This record gives sequence, C-alpha cells and structure tokens, in this order.
Amino acid sequence: MQRVLSITVYMADGSEVVLPGESYYLVDDAICKFQRAEWPSLDNVRLRDPVEVVYEAGYGSPAEVPQRGKQAMLMLISHWYEHRESVAVGAVSSEIPQGVEMLLWQDRRVPA
Repeated sequence: MQRVLSITVYMADGSEVVLPGESYYLVDDAICKFQRAEWPSLDNVRLRDPVEVVYEAGYGSPAEVPQRGKQAMLMLISHWYEHRESVAVGAVSSEIPQGVEMLLWQDRRVPA
C-alpha cells in the first residue's frame, strides 16, 4: 500500500463518516490512528461492510518491480496467448503453470 486516499465509516442509520487524513498514518501496510484523533464509535456501524478504505497500491515505477514479478507476468501472458480461446474443446482443464505461483510466492507479504 503506497498511500490511503480515503477511509469511510458507514453508520447503521445510513450516514457516512469520512475520516480526515490527519487522523491516521501508515506503518508498513497497517493503518494506525493518531492518539488524539476522534473516530466514530464502532458500536453504531452497519453490520455489513462497515468500513471502506480506498488506497493506492503497487510500485512507484517499473524499475521498482522485482524481476521475479516481471518474469511471472511474462509467463502468465504467454500462457494466456497460447490458450486464448474462450473454450478449449477436448482439453483437460488445468491450473496456471506453477512457475508463476512459485515466482510470486517469494515476494509475498505475510502479516505479523
């Protein structure tokens, strides 16, 4: 996550509360509340999808993308090019080549 664009809390009464950007900050991939910031009480939020976070993700520039990620994209694009029909008659269905997953698995981020 590069930056948070907005955080909206949806209340049970149908109203929306947009948190001001000065009330939170990012630490790695976590959104943290400033100690003195006032956020709405979570006692009165709607039950389904009460918080919406809009954020910018990805890398800053193509040079910052890990080489393994670029290689995985090329492998996947090649696979899609070779199998571009919407239906493959007479073919046994299978997963995407495992090499793509193995390359991307190395750069995954696991929450602590």
